[in-house]
Amino acid sequence: MMRNNIVIAHSLYTPNIIGGAEISTQILAETMAKKYSVKVITVGSQNERKVSKELVNEVEVLRLHHANLYWLGDTDRSKSTLDKIRWRFNDIYNIRQYKVIKNILSEASPKILHTQNLPGLSLSIWRAAKELNIPIVHTLRDFSLLEPVPIKSYSHLYQKIARSLSRSVSKVIGISNDVLDKHLQRGYFPNAVPYIVPNVVEDKPENRDLYIKKEISHLNPLVIGYFGQLSTVKGIEYLIQAVQGLPSSIVGKLLIFGEGPEREHLEELSNEDKRIQFMGKLDRAGVSREMSRVDLTVVPSIWDEPFGRVIIESYQVGTNVLASNVGGIPEVLIEKDLNLFKPKESNSISQAILGYYHLPLDHKVEMKCKCYEHSRKFSTSSLFLEHENIYQDLIEISK
Repeated sequence: MMRNNIVIAHSLYTPNIIGGAEISTQILAETMAKKYSVKVITVGSQNERKVSKELVNEVEVLRLHHANLYWLGDTDRSKSTLDKIRWRFNDIYNIRQYKVIKNILSEASPKILHTQNLPGLSLSIWRAAKELNIPIVHTLRDFSLLEPVPIKSYSHLYQKIARSLSRSVSKVIGISNDVLDKHLQRGYFPNAVPYIVPNVVEDKPENRDLYIKKEISHLNPLVIGYFGQLSTVKGIEYLIQAVQGLPSSIVGKLLIFGEGPEREHLEELSNEDKRIQFMGKLDRAGVSREMSRVDLTVVPSIWDEPFGRVIIESYQVGTNVLASNVGGIPEVLIEKDLNLFKPKESNSISQAILGYYHLPLDHKVEMKCKCYEHSRKFSTSSLFLEHENIYQDLIEISK
């Protein structure tokens, strides 16, 4: 029996991973490939103006040339403010990407185009699909359609075009109620049926082993972990200040895993405190391993995180999470009264750390179990069933 074709489109794709959106998109593609013939359209690093093709875990990945001033995934490149502005204006409706993508869609004849984050592919991808009568599903993984850059004139133009083109989308998925509601309230996706499908984690045997082997310490100095990009919106400086304000008998170490533009500044900020260590970026297996070794994961974000997949990744190995009360985070977190703190307030983070430290041992052990059980709600099987339901009537219509 011939399998239906699905095309998934996202700005970047493994091994080019900047944040959780890339991981979630890969999990989606590989999960749906169990039933559908899945192709991924993304933007690659190649210098030649051609489409490179490769097979990644049974998923055909088509990498387009960036067709702009630079490739979005080149995080080491120094970019001037002028270059960033020019890149963004080119990306609103990139006619080169439109032509290449329309040609790919025409040849592939997918039953559905499922778009994710669009920077690098441009809004023109929706126009290409509409002209070919291909139903569009869009997943909201961030707020780039609402606030692409902090330049009002550009954002106003981008929003106007995005709202107009979003009328072609048949179904829209939010990874949290927060991210979905904010787009619908601003007039996006007026013709789309809305859904909520949270991010998921893969149920790997090695992660279950990490959970089983995890030991819970009691009234020993805590080892705290931060996992993610080192950027301003992540609020890491408030976590550093919180740790600096606590004695070494409470916090023995703060291990910061990740890379980003704020690393040098954060290192300067924490230079006096030897407990604070910058560990660099890890692969996904390394992240799980280190998450299982820390006593707490802290997510100090100061922007409206659409979901915060680091939370369920930490839960999967039995490690509790303290996090900012922003965006979609409260929708994911367990024991909110204990584990939520106010954003941009180091004292609030300190109090949350102290609250966990002084919990009775049996409560901490119970918390480990709760974390793991909660993570099982965010499974690839549920992801598959939710998306199969979303896809099926569109596939029937397109026959």
